[in-house]
Amino acid sequence: MSSLFADTHNVVTILEKSDTAEGFEQIIDFISGSYIHYALTVSPHIYISCIKQFWNSVSVKRSGDVTRLQALVDNKKIVISEAVIQEILQLNDAEGVVCLPNKEIFAGLAQMGTSWNEFNTTMASAVICLSQGQRFNFSKYIFDSLVRNVDSSSKFHMYLWFIQLIIQTNIADLSTHTTRYISPTLTQKVFVNMRRVGKGFSGVETPLFESMLVVRDVAKEAEAQVLDTCSALACRVEGLENDKAAQQLKIVKLKARVKKLEKINKVKSSKLRRLKKVGTSQRIESSDDIENVFSQGRMIADMDMNEGIELVKDAEVLSMQEYDTEVQEAIEIVTTAKLMTEVFTAAATQVVAASTPIPAAKPKILNIAAAH
Repeated sequence: MSSLFADTHNVVTILEKSDTAEGFEQIIDFISGSYIHYALTVSPHIYISCIKQFWNSVSVKRSGDVTRLQALVDNKKIVISEAVIQEILQLNDAEGVVCLPNKEIFAGLAQMGTSWNEFNTTMASAVICLSQGQRFNFSKYIFDSLVRNVDSSSKFHMYLWFIQLIIQTNIADLSTHTTRYISPTLTQKVFVNMRRVGKGFSGVETPLFESMLVVRDVAKEAEAQVLDTCSALACRVEGLENDKAAQQLKIVKLKARVKKLEKINKVKSSKLRRLKKVGTSQRIESSDDIENVFSQGRMIADMDMNEGIELVKDAEVLSMQEYDTEVQEAIEIVTTAKLMTEVFTAAATQVVAASTPIPAAKPKILNIAAAH
């Protein structure tokens, strides 16, 4: 096996903004606020002897559905699995996306203004997930890459930083190892051609490309509009419910008043019928009796009219279509009261006509002259 240290593959990420470069400020801000920040920037001392021992002795162990890497470093067993990588690199991505469907990959790359031939399927999925704020399962991606490298005929010393972190977790004392690996590109920044727009991390998460920023802002704006609309509709529904409760209370009160008026009108109708019977069956002997009859008639008519007016005013409140039944009932009561008044007036007229005394004809005195 050729023992190769691929400098370009094992470069460390230094997230600093340069005064002379431009174009990558958004990338730096994005990664600084991302869950992959630690995995990209952690930089332990890498000992060449440790890395060589690991890759010279590593093998793939499979037990059922579980796959792991096993190696010996300083005669101590080093075991690496997907869960171990996730814990060591603080990724917390067990539920992350492994690979997106082709349809979503095409759509995502089109939004970023790039094509599929620039990435393989897995890396395209990773880039799209990062740009859309989804979690990608980098732990599985790293572990699968390590397994493929072990089985490769041209394997090399890959992921030095990750391997060294795992070795340090299992071996506390590495003082016997002195030769450190220093990449020729270690002092170079991964993002060349950068320009400083502000000092330090701006605190604002931005997407990897400018086109992502536009798409993401539109999505947030649409989401905000939906939330505002939902809030306004909720307030409107609450207001309508309150109005409905108030109207129902008014309806209950008006129904009670209508029932009360119906009872009063029934009593008055009964009195009118009795009065009519009395008027038609008895003679009125004096002008005082006639005046009492008319006074009673006017009082009853006035009461009917007053009650009818109040009922009409109350019924006007129910002008909405759903209250037509209550309004009709009130109108019928007023109409009944008016009819009763007319009946009483007609009856009183008949009583007066019947009670007018007819003067008896004086007997004519015949003067009969005696015949002489």
